[in-house]
Amino acid sequence: MKAEMPSAADVAREAISRMPLPDLVCRYSYKPTLDNSPTFPNESKRLKAKGFLSLADLHKLAHWKSQRSAGRVKLNRDSDVRKFTRVALDLASRRNLPPSIPISVLTILEGIRVPTASVVLTVWDPRTFGIIDVNAWSALFNYSSARSTPFEAREYDYYTSILHELRRMTGLTAREIDIALWTWWDEKKEDRSHAR
Repeated sequence: MKAEMPSAADVAREAISRMPLPDLVCRYSYKPTLDNSPTFPNESKRLKAKGFLSLADLHKLAHWKSQRSAGRVKLNRDSDVRKFTRVALDLASRRNLPPSIPISVLTILEGIRVPTASVVLTVWDPRTFGIIDVNAWSALFNYSSARSTPFEAREYDYYTSILHELRRMTGLTAREIDIALWTWWDEKKEDRSHAR
């Protein structure tokens, strides 16, 4: 992440000025979600009750996010997945810690990068955490093309701070905001492809 990035509040204000976030949430059309709701209520409830993910659980989340990397998740031992996800979710519950800390714990696991780790945190607490991906990031910064470098854990801190500003401004959850950002980018991408 570059040092000259604008403040989270500035990014949020600019995003609000060009994106009707609540309307975009209603137009979300990504592949079917894990429990047929884009905000993961059933998955979230199960994860809160258990406090950790099994290898099968993590593979399911990873497969939903990215089929390319999901196969690598199976290289982990179930006991490691349970241990690291329990620690990460405990850390994610501590509001005084930056989200990059539980993200960093999750990315210790094979096949888990920042976007998939953000899925785990989002399922854990969709009010507070959102899924980071190239589409949502590009929507926030009004990029005409997606980034080509992997996200770093500290970029998730910045992204989450922007989501928190947008939550304060709109009353939407962090997950609903990431849905809106993804939808905006998807619709703009579609518009650009029709213009060719």
